[in-house]
Amino acid sequence: MNMITDRNYREYDSRGYAILYNVGDVVLYEGKRYECVAIHKNKQPNTNGFYWKQLSGTYDGFYYSDTAPLSANVGDRWVDSLNGKLYTYIEDTTGFHWVEF
Repeated sequence: MNMITDRNYREYDSRGYAILYNVGDVVLYEGKRYECVAIHKNKQPNTNGFYWKQLSGTYDGFYYSDTAPLSANVGDRWVDSLNGKLYTYIEDTTGFHWVEF
C-alpha cells in the first residue's frame, strides 16, 4: 500500500481514474491538513469526521502537484510530484518565477 502524505487533495489521477484514499493518507485541502479515517473515493475533506479527520495547522502557500500552481504568491512552495523537486515562487527584476530550492 502506498501512503499518500501531504499532497493536494484530488478526486482523479492524471489518467482520469478516481483516486482511492486509504486510512492514514494525509492530504492538503483548502489550506488545511486532513487524515483519511475510512477507505473511500470522491469524498472531499470536510469537518464532519466521517471520511476525514482535520489535523491541526494550516498550510496556505504549499502545493504538491504535477503542474505549477497558477495563482501563487511570492514565497509559496511547490513540490513537483513528478520529480520530487521543491520550488519557491519569487519575484526578481525580470518578473515572477518558480525556482528550484
